[in-house]
Amino acid sequence: MAKHSDTMGWRESTANYGQLDRSEARERDLATRYRHIRSHMDVTQALERLGGIENAGFQDLLAQLADIGVIIGADAVLPRDMARRSDRFGLTLVLAGSGPLIWLNLLKHDSVAGLVDTVVHEAVHSTIRHLGRLPRTPEPDEAIASYGEEVVALAGANLILRKIKFSARREIARNMIALANCKTVLGQLGCSEGFLRDRIAEAEVAASFLTDFGIDVAAPTLEAIQSRVGRK
Repeated sequence: MAKHSDTMGWRESTANYGQLDRSEARERDLATRYRHIRSHMDVTQALERLGGIENAGFQDLLAQLADIGVIIGADAVLPRDMARRSDRFGLTLVLAGSGPLIWLNLLKHDSVAGLVDTVVHEAVHSTIRHLGRLPRTPEPDEAIASYGEEVVALAGANLILRKIKFSARREIARNMIALANCKTVLGQLGCSEGFLRDRIAEAEVAASFLTDFGIDVAAPTLEAIQSRVGRK
């Protein structure tokens, strides 16, 4: 019996070390990618382009991002034809101990509304550590975590676009379609309605945090938002 317990303990210890090794490897890969992208993007170009967008709420959002240490930069490497063919409009990297990084593929955007939609979408992603949306288990299902965070970003982007009164009906409609697709996938992966409600609640937290300008208070807690959603 003692031998069995020792064996089980060894297996559990090995599994824990395996999880730790994978986590450390991911962090190392993320750090390498972060440094590479940070050294190959143009912050000045991005801020000049975004600074010329005439919407007071959007400019306040940019100031809010700067206040929490988010770094926004434009791609400075891809040739025009490759940038246009790329699938990515933007990308967010969040690394412990460093400011969240938002990379923008400016050449991919044909309209101001599309660019603003990308920025607010990535802005929501950038709050994942600040607002405590990191995975809550040692080894989460990566597909569920990824689609769940995308629900937060899509719903949060639409809330922000409406709150800052930016004319982006086409972008909002596209976000709604993408949001419905994410919900369908999560349902197929076995996620409950409660899981989806929590992600929408987190979208409200992020949208409020990024658009409650000039109010020197902490962001609303998830529990407070969930309580409010439950009363609707």
